[in-house]
Amino acid sequence: MNTPEQECPGCKTKLDAADPLNNDNSPAPGDLSVCYRCGSFLVFDEWLSIRLMHVAEIEALEDDDRNLMLRARWAIQQMRAS
Repeated sequence: MNTPEQECPGCKTKLDAADPLNNDNSPAPGDLSVCYRCGSFLVFDEWLSIRLMHVAEIEALEDDDRNLMLRARWAIQQMRAS
């Protein structure tokens, strides 16, 4: 789904879309994301701006959510390496 254009705080790539992992139509505050370019772990804030996740936030994720994000980052890295 299209989102307002903003830069990844990790690599400055312009981002203007997000794919929901939970079948919701649009991102909501607190939803997680991974930059398709650099693999940074991101979270939508209360204004639906993205920011880098803090280490403590990543550590506090449920195992399934953290593993899903790690697999997404790994896939991005593999895609960039080939």
